[in-house]
This record gives sequence, C-alpha cells and structure tokens, in this order.
Amino acid sequence: MENIIFITIGIIDLILVIKIKINPEFAANYVKNSPKAYLWRKIFGEEKALRVIKNIFVPIGFIFGIVLIGLGIMGYI
Repeated sequence: MENIIFITIGIIDLILVIKIKINPEFAANYVKNSPKAYLWRKIFGEEKALRVIKNIFVPIGFIFGIVLIGLGIMGYI
C-alpha cells in the first residue's frame, strides 16, 4: 500500500516542480499568494525568494520526486 502512496506523491511532486520551472507566472503567483512562502517573502523579498525557489528548491524537489517514485517501484520488485 505504501508503494502506491510513494509513487503518487512522487508524481504529484514532479508535476508541481516542472510546472514551477516551466511557467514563471505560476511560480511568481505562488510566492505572492502562498502562506507557506510568507516567511521567504519576509526574509528575502519577492524577487529573491522567487530566485531561491527556482534555483534551490526546484532541483531538490525534482530529486525528491524521483527518489519517491524509485522507492515505490523498488517495493514491487
């Protein structure tokens, strides 16, 4: 059961990460409106928070999604 959960969360993570990377408007809207990004806006400001998200968190999220999918698939082997 947890294998399906890993694969599902990994796929959702990859979709969101790719959407943020491809569509800069989506990323800017996320930084402006998300309560989770409030602290980043407060510390860095909107422009720098957007750069930090694109340059640091997107690659980490991509790797995290791939790892989750891999763990889910390994559970079936």
